This record gives sequence, structure tokens and C-alpha cells, in this order.
Amino acid sequence: MKSLLILPLLIFSSLAHGNDPLSSMQWGIKNIGQPIFRATGELTRELVRGKPGVDIAIPSDFVQSKRKVIVAVIDSGVDINHPDLKDNIWFNPKCEGLSDEDIAKTDCYGWNFLDGNPDVSDDIGHGTHVAGIIGAVKDNGIGIKGVAADNVSIMPLKILNSKVSTFVYDKKVITNIIADAIAYAVSNGAEVINLSLGWPALIHTKKIRYAIDTAIKRNVAVIVAAGNNNKKLPVYPCANDEVICVGAMDNVGEVPEFSNFGGKVDIIAPGESIISTYPRGLESRTLRISGYEIKKGSSQAAPFLAGIVALLKSKNQSMSFDEIKYRLYKSAERDFSHKDVKYGKVNVEKALSLKTEKGFPLFKFKGLTEVGINEDGSVKFSLPYRALLKDISQLDFKVELEDKINGKILYSKKFEVSNVSSERDQAVVIDTVISNFSTSSHLGLKVYYEDKVSAHEIALVRNMLDIADKVSVKLPFRDREVLLSNNGRLSSSLRKVVSNKFKSQSLDYYVRRSASAGKTKIDLSRVTLSDVERIQFEIDEVGKIVSIVKNDFNNDGVEDFMVYSLSKEEKHLVLSFVTKEGRPLYGNLYQWYFEISTFEGLPFFNGDIKFDFINYDFSTFGKVKIPVFMKDWSMPEADNTLDPLDRIDENYISKKPYLLLPNIKSNNVELEIRTLASVKFLEEVKKKYSLPIRDGVLFDQIVEQDEFSSTLTGLLISGREFNKRYFQIEYESVDSYQITEVDFYGLSLESNRTLVTRRNESIANASFALNTREELRAIFWDFEGNKRVQNFSTGSWGDIIIDIFDYSNRDGRDLILLESRYFIHAITGDGKSSKLPINRESSFPGVSFSETFKKVNVETKSSNARGILVDSTLIYGDRIYSMVQDGDVFSSPIYASFSLPKNCKYLDVTEFEGVGHIVVACHDKFLRSTIELIPLKESIK
Repeated sequence: MKSLLILPLLIFSSLAHGNDPLSSMQWGIKNIGQPIFRATGELTRELVRGKPGVDIAIPSDFVQSKRKVIVAVIDSGVDINHPDLKDNIWFNPKCEGLSDEDIAKTDCYGWNFLDGNPDVSDDIGHGTHVAGIIGAVKDNGIGIKGVAADNVSIMPLKILNSKVSTFVYDKKVITNIIADAIAYAVSNGAEVINLSLGWPALIHTKKIRYAIDTAIKRNVAVIVAAGNNNKKLPVYPCANDEVICVGAMDNVGEVPEFSNFGGKVDIIAPGESIISTYPRGLESRTLRISGYEIKKGSSQAAPFLAGIVALLKSKNQSMSFDEIKYRLYKSAERDFSHKDVKYGKVNVEKALSLKTEKGFPLFKFKGLTEVGINEDGSVKFSLPYRALLKDISQLDFKVELEDKINGKILYSKKFEVSNVSSERDQAVVIDTVISNFSTSSHLGLKVYYEDKVSAHEIALVRNMLDIADKVSVKLPFRDREVLLSNNGRLSSSLRKVVSNKFKSQSLDYYVRRSASAGKTKIDLSRVTLSDVERIQFEIDEVGKIVSIVKNDFNNDGVEDFMVYSLSKEEKHLVLSFVTKEGRPLYGNLYQWYFEISTFEGLPFFNGDIKFDFINYDFSTFGKVKIPVFMKDWSMPEADNTLDPLDRIDENYISKKPYLLLPNIKSNNVELEIRTLASVKFLEEVKKKYSLPIRDGVLFDQIVEQDEFSSTLTGLLISGREFNKRYFQIEYESVDSYQITEVDFYGLSLESNRTLVTRRNESIANASFALNTREELRAIFWDFEGNKRVQNFSTGSWGDIIIDIFDYSNRDGRDLILLESRYFIHAITGDGKSSKLPINRESSFPGVSFSETFKKVNVETKSSNARGILVDSTLIYGDRIYSMVQDGDVFSSPIYASFSLPKNCKYLDVTEFEGVGHIVVACHDKFLRSTIELIPLKESIK
């Protein structure tokens, strides 16, 4: 393949022919070998030549009917006055004879369910693009033609706009708004509904479930997009067994990298480099033709199916949704080289010509994602199925379960079933035993029927409450504070004490009590595997508590607490320091005040602190720990200079290490913003190392501390381009430090992220930087001058690197755990890498959502292994599991895969005695609440 520079105008325009001048670019309708451009870099595109005939296969002799089918496009609205759409926009029959003024106030052309008015204009472009694929007018001398151009009326129902950035709009859950749109479509005669969007389990409400089920029961074909995150686990509504879930296909008939795939995706249709209509008021950034744009995604594939279904319904008004699925599924073609789907590629010609003499089995995989495994290794679950269109007198099929890691068949059985109904579900029982809990929890499920094979993937999960090694803890809080059920939603009032920069011996939770007599009361519990200790203390009254942080703040070897809050008047941030018993740590100077300003406050992320600590000689209390962190801000006046030649402009913003310095004023402690990178300090470094006057000194970064850190480490850089010098600075305290030059000749550490791992007194450093968005450079180094460079690539420009989760060095073996768009990668020091998929989703336009991740230690038979704990409960199902790097194998073993019981809520993961423990809050049938600690251990009792 050849890489080309991206062109402002695509060369296809010269190929235009016919009465719809851009129709020659519509390879999805008629593929004559048109090439598409696929991104391979920021400025480069790969030319992929099409395979003639790989399209939706509308027969050349297809005779159009005159019947119009109403297709509801539930999306971001539609440009209803677009010249290539306006003749195919639905007009509400009740509006016949109304004046223009009344039409403007009525749902004559659809409805805006976000704002409750008839304005269905599209300020995103997504809905207009979808609508054009289905029903752009043909033979009108402009633009393109839709799949069902002669047979469709587009009903625009607006449920998205540019302001939708979360799952709530105007205090309403967005899926409930979508449910209203579906109900409207059904009530107003829509025969097809297109949903080019998706959402997680968190907002898959009863109302949206009922709306979709009602539409299907009333014979409305519901077509949905599979999602665009290269995974096998589509979110809702694709996970509904009775909708048609559509993935994307490229111009050579393969499932492209971005499209979701697997047994939950029913069928694929054209979805890459798709030209369609676009709002004329929005910029066409790729095609550069006003009113038209090229896009990719399963959002584009779904309307191809919606258009095809409209064609089928136009030919036969009485055709049921079951018959539509029968024709599309049974006629689908399977000839994939890489990723697979349940049935295959859509083929209209075969679907039309298919004889319906006998029924076709619909094996219901979509609800079969997490399967329980008992502690004795027994696995038992039902595989539902029914017949499409007609009953099946005799159904013979085979079911297999396969270990995805080594390819071993764990189960295989043939079934012979009589009298399969098309009206109700039946099921066969899969019953087996898996004794080795180190087996991957991800198993391949295959069903063989006649000449077809349907492949799926299930995850085996252990019931958390059946784990023999779990520890149950009763906290001294009210049961409803530990866990509260409200309309089926579980919540907890417990707040975790943050200790990710401290070697904590306990897991601490707190509840704030009502203030009285000018005091804020805090109720805190310290939890270990053998004990619960209650600490109740009070501080001078404050406003909202942001967090409580645990560390040894006065360096006496005993843990303390820092209550981080707003002041009562909300004019200051307050740091209140107390001992482990709850007494003021610094006498009457235990509360430190920081005036709220544009500097903002201390950084937190995902429940952890994102700042570090440095020691400072404070009054008569000796060395105390104060916060320090990198931030883009101006130079504090106290750290600037009056010399006009060296003075930093007060409006100049740059990244520097800032600390909050305590000063005693009028018997109060006020925190002053200062920086370690003062003008004086940087000049002293230049003089000490005889650095050229023209070369500045940059305080590039602070090395992230961990629970073993006793000092603060930073990196200084001086010089230009390839003549740079690097210095590590280690602070015993603010005014006491050592600087060591690091030999990095020929390498760059600037703007790298440096991680340090400490184990058994040994220290290993690794610095990371991106060569490109998909390629990582890692430098492993020490202060003896040893260094080694290792490069890693995800292998795809689309699979961008997002974060370095963890770096560890155990027994001289380096391990990097890296998050990319589609995978978690385990990269070892010898250059080998393995990857496991993650469940990320962005099929809901404007909103991205993902599983959450925490790094953990997992106890294996040989030693402790590093891993990532994954919480997928908000996306799909009830699963919490760990990816584990054990020796040379990176997998998600059964022993670390759990289901979260319906009466429990996941709180966090913590570590006791070097072993990770999942923390959940549960209640029994009497609503008595406990905390359950589930160990991540390979050994099974």
C-alpha cells in the first residue's frame, strides 16, 4: 500500500457521473473498485482500493415500488431543507391545511425531544449524515442517492445537540428522552427506527427497555449501531437480542479496525469512507463540498440496513420484523480474514430471493456475557434460542467452549431438538467442570448449525460472596450510610481516606456528621483484616470536605490525617491536620488557610491525590510535609527578581513545581504559593555547573512518589536541541537538596514522564515519551550511567496510547502496563508484549465512557504479580476482574474474575499484606450492611 499526503479535495470528484454527480463515490451502493483513504498518520493516508462487488448488492433488475416507508431517524436532528433531502422528509398528516405559522409551531416535520419544540435542525451533522444514507433524493441532478431514495419518508426525531456532553440533559436522563422519541415514532406510523448511538448499563433504564420492546412487539424494525471501539462487547441497545445490531464493513469486505465485532454484532454493512448529506451551515472538513461530508463508523453502517429494511417493507407491507431478520441473517455472507460477526455481510439480492420454506434458528447470545463458575469449578448455563418466521420441526447443532489463550476445547456437545417454536424461547443447558482456575476467564463459545458457525465470547465469573478467603467487616456506621438502596440504585455515604502516597496499614472510611457549637465532626473507621477501629474527632467548623488524606505529615513514624476542605465562608481552602487519634497535630496551628484564587487547589484524579510532598522546617514542629505539584502558572513575586534583565514577566505562564508554604500570621497559618524553580535557584544551578549564559535551566518534572518515597525527586534540563544536559535533583527538604548530573547524551528526557519503582532497597527508573501517538519510547536508567532504550508500538495509528498505568521491576525484570484506545498492553523488558481488550465506548455521539482501572498486586502460586483491576459494572453486566502478568503470560484468569452481587456495590481496591483486595459494600435481606474484602489470590480453598 502507498501512503499519500492528505488532499484538500478528494480525487473522486472527477469520477462523477449520472444524474447524482457524487453517486460514483457511493461504493456502499455500487462498488466498482473505488478506493478509500484510511488514516495512517496525522498527515498521511493509505489508499485502499475497493473490491468490485463488495457492497449491499441491490440487484440491477430491482423494481422499485411506489410505497413510502416511514423511517424514524432518532439522532441529532436533520437539515430538513437540504436540497437532497427535503422531498423525502416526513410530513405529519395532521398538518395538512395548516398555515405556515401554525406549521412552525407543530410537530409537522418531527419533534425536538430535548427542548420540547418542533425545531429539528442539526447542529452536529450526525443525524443529517445518517438520513442521507437512508433516503437522499435520487435523479435530482445534485449530490447523492439514498439506499431507499424512492421508498422512504425520513421522520427526524431530535435527541442530541452540541450541548449534550453527559448522560443528563435538563435534569432528564438522556435514554428516557430517547424512549419518548421511540414511543412517538411507533405512535406516528414509523415502520423502521434507526438508532446510530449507544449507551452503557448505567443509563439503560426501565423506560428505554420498555420503549424498545414495545416497538419490536408492534412489528417496528429497530436498527442500531454496534459501536466504534474494536471490541466484542457492544453496549446498549445493541445488546438487545431482538434488535438488528450493525457493524461496519470496508470496501474490501472486512470489518475495519474501529468497528465492534463478535457474536453480539449481527451483521455488517458499509461503514468506512461513506459520503452523505451534511447540514449546509456546518463546515465540510474532509470532502470540502458544502452540504456533503465523508464519515466512518457503525453509525454509517446502521442506516444502510435501515434503508434496506425500508426497501423490503416497501415491496411487502406485511413483512414482519421476524421475516426481515430471517432474510438478512440467513442470506448474509461470511468470508472474513480477520474479525468476525454473528451472521456476516448484508446481501440484498440474496435476501430478496430467499425462499422461506422453513424456519431459521436465532441463538440468543447477547444476554449471555457473564457466566457463573462455582468454587468447585462447575459451570452451568442455558443457551436460549427460538425459530425465526416459522417453527422448526428438528434442529441439530453443536456447542463448543474453547480456552482463548491456548486453543484447548473445554466442552463439546451435539444437541438434537424437536419442535422449536417461533413464538417463545427455548434453551439447552451447557454443563461442564473447569478445575484449573488459572485458565483464562474469557472463553470462546461456538454454535455449529448446518454450514454456519456463530462465534461468541463469554466471561466466567466467581460469586464474590462465595469466596472462602473473603473477610466480612461490620463498620460502626449506620447500615444506610454503608449502603443505601433507592429505586434499585445502590449508593454509599462512605468516603475513602486517600493514601496512595503512603504505606498504609489500614483501609479507612469516614462520614461527616452535623456541625455543632462551631465544630465539624468526623466519624472514621480504620479497617484491617483482623480489626476495626473507630475514631471520632472534631475540627473547627469548615465547609464542604473535599477529601481526607493520610500520611506521616510530621515525620514521627506515625500516620496522620489531613482534612482538605472549603472554609465555612467558602473564601479559603483549609488543610486541617490531626493525629491518628484525632487530636490537632500542630497544636492551635493545625488549620492552614489558602485563599481561593485562579491558582485553584490541590489536584485529585479518580479518587487519588495527584500531588506529592516535600519536607519543610515549620516553626517549632520540625520537618513537616507540604504539598508540591507541577502546574502551569505565573512566577510568584517572592521567587522572582527585581533585576530587569532576569525578571520573569508576571503574565508569563509556564509549567513549574509549586508548593504551598505555611507562614504564621496573627496566630493563623496562611499558605503562600511558591515555586522550587525560583529565579535565584535556577541561576545558582547555572553557576554551579558552568552552564552557558544563553542556556536556560528548566525544571522539567517531578518524579511521582509512591508509598516508599521519603524524598522528592525532580529533573532539570539545560541546553538546546542535541546539546542538552540533564540533572536529577533530590530534596531532603525545601532548602536541602542534592543535584546529580545524569548521562543522557544522544537521548531526550524533556517532557518525558519518569516513574520510579522501589523494591527491597533497589531503585529502577523508567522515562517515557511518545515518538508518535501510537509509539512509545521507554528509557530504563540508573545513576551509574546504565541506560537502555526500548520502543513499543501498538501497531495502528488508530490505537492511540493513552496512559502508562504502571512500571515495575522485580528481580531485574521490567514490566510496563500501558493503556491504549483498544487494549491494555503488558510490555516486558525483553521487548515482548501481550494485550487484552478493554471495554471503551464512544458510540453515543458527544460522550465517551469506559471501564475504570486500578493497578493491583495479585498473589500467585509463585510470587506476587502485577495487574490491572477492571470495573465494567457501569458499562455492561456485573463483572469486576483483573488482568494479570504472571511470568510470561498476560491473561484474565478465572481466579481473579468476579460477579458483583445485586445486593453489593463496588467501592474500591486496596492492599493488605502486599495482596490486593476488592472492597464492596453489601446488605442482606434485612438491610444489614457489611464491608466485604475479597483477596486477589491464585490459590483456591
